[in-house]
Amino acid sequence: MDLSQYELKKSKISSERQLILKDFLDRLNSERGKYPEIKPGRLGMMMSLMTNSQMRQFYHECLYAKNFSKFFWWKFKK
Repeated sequence: MDLSQYELKKSKISSERQLILKDFLDRLNSERGKYPEIKPGRLGMMMSLMTNSQMRQFYHECLYAKNFSKFFWWKFKK
């Protein structure tokens, strides 16, 4: 019996920045509903000018808001 098809795939995340982006993507895509998912490349380009510490701080600001997604888009447009 071959069980190789049930093995978990290894993650391609290799840096702290990718881990932070994954946190954002998981949270934003879970709240999108009927809209298509945000791709990692798009989010990476949007946040390309932010440092890792700025991204982590922004993530925590969004977490403490009433609505993560609304706060993210409102704050990001500024």
